[in-house]
Amino acid sequence: MADSPPSRKARLAASAAVPDALASLRLDAIDNIFSRLHIYDVVRTSALSRAWRRRWESLPTVDLTHSPGISASNIDALLLRRGSTPVRAFRLHGRDPSWTALSYLDDWLLCLSRRGVRDLTLGFPSSRYGLFRLHSSLFSCRELTRLSLTCCRIPPAPAGFVGFPNLKALRLERVVVDAREHAGVEFASLMAASPVLEDVEIVCVKLQRDGPDDEWVIRAPNLRKLSILGAYEYGGITEHLPLLEEATFFGPNYAKFLTGMMKHALEDGSG
Repeated sequence: MADSPPSRKARLAASAAVPDALASLRLDAIDNIFSRLHIYDVVRTSALSRAWRRRWESLPTVDLTHSPGISASNIDALLLRRGSTPVRAFRLHGRDPSWTALSYLDDWLLCLSRRGVRDLTLGFPSSRYGLFRLHSSLFSCRELTRLSLTCCRIPPAPAGFVGFPNLKALRLERVVVDAREHAGVEFASLMAASPVLEDVEIVCVKLQRDGPDDEWVIRAPNLRKLSILGAYEYGGITEHLPLLEEATFFGPNYAKFLTGMMKHALEDGSG
């Protein structure tokens, strides 16, 4: 006679005795897994394991680059349901110009600035109506270590802005820097107010009210990598960059920036 199947109670007892492999995963490993999924799938992971139930609400990264079309209400829920849990990284790429959720970004930036965001990546779709203009609450994200912006407008820094004291990497692509008077000076001030800045990449960035004869200086004593690519002719020059290891220039500015760097190198050598 064949053995009868185990009772439901026995099966539950056996499954409870098996260690939950998911529970043993480190938080950074789970964070890495979730960053590769659509956010709806991330939320569904609550059903995988008791250890993962609502685990997504406490993860340090909110990565929406693989979540096209997510609604504004769902992004609100992602940020607000976390309570006081910090958001260390926030990544969002809006590829569709008709995506209405972008109109809520001002509120999200304000929320992120209060949650201590350190890694902020924002990309926006091209539109015949012009570039998306960020809110000035961007400058309240004082804990930023990495900032990457694509296809948007950066507003003038508010009065009293003292810089990004922890910013190490800055990447701007197809960005317009607005200014009350002179965007070149504003950009130079931003770099000078980021004392630990190590890596700067500027691709097709337009500095409003800046021309080739305007005077402003790039000062970044800890800069190790500098890339300036694009067709706009800037008025600025580079000053002494003692730790610079790699520089890439393409466009009308390369001769001026390169000459300035060589001049300071020769002065240091003769001194």
